[in-house]
Amino acid sequence: MARRSPQSAVKRAREQALREKREQKQAKKDARAAERRRADDPAAMSDANGNRIRRQPTTRRLRTTRTTNRIRRQRTNDALSGAAFVEGAAERR
Repeated sequence: MARRSPQSAVKRAREQALREKREQKQAKKDARAAERRRADDPAAMSDANGNRIRRQPTTRRLRTTRTTNRIRRQRTNDALSGAAFVEGAAERR
């Protein structure tokens, strides 16, 4: 069997290193995804004593349709008049 040339050996080593790096990166992504799934699972949420933790209800007020429409009109007017670049236009939002 013929010996490999030095260039071929370097090429194989480089490919192997890239392959290992890719596998390591994928393993890291998989671990993060598993951690996110555990954090999002309500059954998994518990304190140090094993008691389930309830999520706090959101206190953010939802926008009404009237407010949303007003914001849309203002943005459209700003875009049409070029007021988006005028000082103070950003403060209205």
